[in-house]
Amino acid sequence: MSLTGIVIYTLLTYTALQHTSSTNGSLINSLTPALVSTLSFLFLKEKIGLRQGAGLALSLIGVLIVLTKGQLLAVFGTRYNAGDAILLAAVFLWAVYSIVSKRAQHLPPITFVAFTAFLGVFLMIPLLFMQPLHPERVTPFGITGILYLGLFPSIGSFLFWNRGIKELGAGKASITMNLMPIFTAGLSVLFGQPLLISQGIGGAIVIAGMLLSANLMSRKQAASKAEDERQHRGDIALKLALQNEKKHS
Repeated sequence: MSLTGIVIYTLLTYTALQHTSSTNGSLINSLTPALVSTLSFLFLKEKIGLRQGAGLALSLIGVLIVLTKGQLLAVFGTRYNAGDAILLAAVFLWAVYSIVSKRAQHLPPITFVAFTAFLGVFLMIPLLFMQPLHPERVTPFGITGILYLGLFPSIGSFLFWNRGIKELGAGKASITMNLMPIFTAGLSVLFGQPLLISQGIGGAIVIAGMLLSANLMSRKQAASKAEDERQHRGDIALKLALQNEKKHS
């Protein structure tokens, strides 16, 4: 898992982004939930219900609306290159990592991430000699960026991702990856860029699809119903206790 999910995946992703555009990368990355759900069905026997399938499709449409600025047919007019094929391989490896990590759900997420990260760092050492670091090119901004990538995307995201897989399953957890373009659009607004109507509509569709696929609304209703039943049983027990007390008195 350290080899596929950390070393090769990271290497392929950054290599691919040197040869393709960020838009193409986002389009290919949006295939991740569908790929993870398919592999979960084949190898983990996780069923893809009508609700989850509809939510998956709805979320994908929302992502495409955001990325193409509402011009969905532009997907077919986009030129793809070797970098896109490399990124597609990286997405496949990430899906494999998600499936295998489900098998390690008996481990605490922080223990699992620490173990895979340690092995990943060890396996990445030879790559440092393939592309040596040039100290004269290091800047304070670059050091800040490296610290951010090391703490948040490399540690924090793995912790939350593995926890999500443990709670929801690989298929349902993977659909949250479609929120990345939405977060990107939101951050762009914070840095002064205008919010497009297509971004707002697409973001709402993505969130609706995610809630539908994860069945969060039904879970909340089920939890509320269970709480009502517990309260009802408590009321019955209290009445019986009062009746018994009256009999003895």
